[in-house]
Amino acid sequence: MEWLALAGNVPKPVMEFDNVEAIKSVVAVGLGRFIVPALSLGKGHIAMTNTTVRPIKPRLARQIALVKLRGKRSTEAVSLTSAALLSLRRSR
Repeated sequence: MEWLALAGNVPKPVMEFDNVEAIKSVVAVGLGRFIVPALSLGKGHIAMTNTTVRPIKPRLARQIALVKLRGKRSTEAVSLTSAALLSLRRSR
């Protein structure tokens, strides 16, 4: 919403979904628009026919987090994945 407010146009959502395929279904039948990561535009359950995809400007960024369950024993795969993700951090 903050990103949209930069353009002075803050929509008032009528519905919210937490599933990209559900969002794509609503858009596919002409009932809305959406902003999703490009990764979610690949093949899924819902065909992307009659849908126009455009990049957004200025580019939108989001923060992500790595969450580990306290007391859970780590495996080598989890340790390697965590290390790889943490190596991508940007210095602030």
